[in-house]
Amino acid sequence: MFKQAGFSLFKTASCFALTAKYKAAGQWVTWASSRGDMVMFDFSGKKKITQHVGIIQSVDPVARTVTTIEGNTSQDNGGAVMRRVRSVKLITGACRPGYNMAK
Repeated sequence: MFKQAGFSLFKTASCFALTAKYKAAGQWVTWASSRGDMVMFDFSGKKKITQHVGIIQSVDPVARTVTTIEGNTSQDNGGAVMRRVRSVKLITGACRPGYNMAK
């Protein structure tokens, strides 16, 4: 998806590798998440590991949730791309690629 939009981002299927790469690049944030961030989740709520990634579509500060677009998330076969609403309590951090959302 990013490639089709003209962005060259680190490509991997590993949440651990993605986290490490963007931490090393100074593009890792833990204090806030915003539209366009690649947000990482730890579904245990312990914020110890990264288990899943989604792209933030919107943030609801009142409900303390993020709406994301995620792959591998269908309950039936894991092969669908779907919109999900997740609690911010599950977020371990986010990769903030160097693109301009105003484009």
